[in-house]
Amino acid sequence: MAYNPESSGTIYFYADSLTTYDLEGTILARSDSLGMPVLIATGQDRIYVGDTKASKSLLVFDRGTGNFIASHGPPGSGPREIGYLWAMDFKPGADGGWLFDFQSRKMLFFDGASLTGKSIDLKDTGLPMGPVWVKGDSIASVGMYTAGRLALHGPDGSFGRFIGPDPPGRSRSPRSRTATCV
Repeated sequence: MAYNPESSGTIYFYADSLTTYDLEGTILARSDSLGMPVLIATGQDRIYVGDTKASKSLLVFDRGTGNFIASHGPPGSGPREIGYLWAMDFKPGADGGWLFDFQSRKMLFFDGASLTGKSIDLKDTGLPMGPVWVKGDSIASVGMYTAGRLALHGPDGSFGRFIGPDPPGRSRSPRSRTATCV
């Protein structure tokens, strides 16, 4: 590794100084159902794959065998439909969790077997980028907001508060915002 102070703080790595690792493993799934997988989460018995090009956005595989089990979330903005699967929040060891549809800005509940139709609308808070449950009674999301960089919501999606510094050149202006749980 070499540091060149003349190059605006750029650090150069020489190929012979990098450690390499030989990885071994097995291909877990060979499936025609995969289009362009971009997200992955593991449950107790399942592997969940978010795919932006498949006919349905959420693909489910058996964790032990890699066999394809089911797909969920056809394109759309109605109940049990997904416009663009952006993030998934599955707690370790749980075969159920929340999916974030970036297009509709809704968190959609998946119970391990299907999209239930239960959703939390986060539209009125700015642009959430990756909401997750942080404890039983709150949702946190990084995103692009008028104030702060992190938003906290109640379990029904109601806006709580922003955390973090204001964007440069802007003053904080508290606003009342709400979201609805369907």
